[in-house]
Amino acid sequence: MQGFSAQYAMDMLAYNELKARERKAGKREGRKEGQIKMVRLLASMVQDGIVTEEYAAKQLGKSVEEFRKLAEKIL
Repeated sequence: MQGFSAQYAMDMLAYNELKARERKAGKREGRKEGQIKMVRLLASMVQDGIVTEEYAAKQLGKSVEEFRKLAEKIL
């Protein structure tokens, strides 16, 4: 039985690196979408009087001003 060629090994390394970059990009996109949904939910709850802006900002790890800016962009 013959071993793998050097070119095949290099191709597999390149492929694995590409897949790792794609997974990392996908995770970033997923986090971004999740944050947008969280801001939308919290902004809606603030509008309905369920939670305060201070609470919503704290949940996002942001200041009240930062939360307001994010909520304005999304709503």
